[in-house]
Amino acid sequence: MKFKNNYALYIVLVTVMMGCSNKKVSYEQKIEAPLVGSSLAFDLYAYKQDTSIRIATPKGTVISIEPNTFAHANGTAVSNQIIIKVREMHTANEIFKSGIPMSVDGARKDFLQSGGMLEIRAFDNKEELVIANGKSIGVALAQFTPSGGYSLYHLNENQNWQVNDSFVVQKNERKKSGLDKIISFLKNPTKQNRRAGNDEFEIVANVKESPQLRTFQNQKWKIVDGTDPELVQTAMRISWDDVVVKPINVKQKIYKLTFTKLLTVQGAGEQNKSLTVQASPVNIGDTAFAKQLVNYEETIVKMNNEKLRLEAEADMVSSFRIRQMGVWNIDKIMNNEELVSVSLKFDFEKELDPYVNHIKLFVLYEDDNSVIYYLPQDWKNIRLSKFKRNSLVAVLPGNRVAVVDANTVKSKMQMGGSEINFTTKIDYSTNALVSK
Repeated sequence: MKFKNNYALYIVLVTVMMGCSNKKVSYEQKIEAPLVGSSLAFDLYAYKQDTSIRIATPKGTVISIEPNTFAHANGTAVSNQIIIKVREMHTANEIFKSGIPMSVDGARKDFLQSGGMLEIRAFDNKEELVIANGKSIGVALAQFTPSGGYSLYHLNENQNWQVNDSFVVQKNERKKSGLDKIISFLKNPTKQNRRAGNDEFEIVANVKESPQLRTFQNQKWKIVDGTDPELVQTAMRISWDDVVVKPINVKQKIYKLTFTKLLTVQGAGEQNKSLTVQASPVNIGDTAFAKQLVNYEETIVKMNNEKLRLEAEADMVSSFRIRQMGVWNIDKIMNNEELVSVSLKFDFEKELDPYVNHIKLFVLYEDDNSVIYYLPQDWKNIRLSKFKRNSLVAVLPGNRVAVVDANTVKSKMQMGGSEINFTTKIDYSTNALVSK
């Protein structure tokens, strides 16, 4: 009898556990990274409250914070060092990893597509700070997409998006100025200090504008290829855009100096003007000049790296001021008219029950910079595009992801049909294999 009672109790417990496992999970409107240990990271900046700080990110965003901007939640002043945490999202993949919801609110009727998103927080040790009354922070958010029809949204209480204020689109002057300085290697080779001889000349550069030529300051050169010395002397009075020094015969100390300048000629458009002369360094030892060349080449490498970094910045920025910390987004409501409702099935369902394992399916609307997640009860009514890039990421137990790339989704959608079966690619790392 005791055995029968224990067996009956076991059956009841199993039934209850199965019932709990199969219970539908409800949607939550909150910031939650879908993958443990793989959330989009914040960049950290430390400064003192009584000073200002200007943060420039690799994407081209600039954040300007004036002294005494922050306060404790109770309004008291901050005396300790402040840590600023910043991350920005410009692609669907970055939004996915951040875990920031793109539904306007918990009703999930409208979803936002982003033209650039920024999350900014401030901390005194572990206490999150607020912007003090009467203070604000200037933001110039990198903008990689046209902003027509967009508004500035704030994620109120980290839950619901609200239109907060306006923004102004401007050119990224930092990028333009930085590239101009690098591309124009020699703004002012200008005048010569003196002529050492008919066939000798000097490059006199503005080293602030052309740091790669600092090493050749006061270095005299002797013409060795028969170029008319008067032509070279006249050329040294021109403001060249670029000067490149390359070895021709190191043993004989012969180098090629190439001067170039882009001119606008009336009626003929832009034309390149150039001068090439072969010359040898005058009155300098082999070791000293070899060191000059090494310094020159190292500086050129640094400048090229900086050029690549600047080119990766956005050409435009959206400028606005914020009076609350948190998540700010240049957004508009996503147009669902061209989306088609389909029922989706996946190969991993043969081994995993989506309901028991509470699997979330994320649709990355890559062309619209948006992400929407669906719980298993709604996989029969997922809206996808036949024309735009949509990729799928299902988060599985063990911090794994099952991925369907955008090309596969598009191909299946164009084949038609209300039900689609997908074969996924399983990623066992903590990084989702989705296109950027």
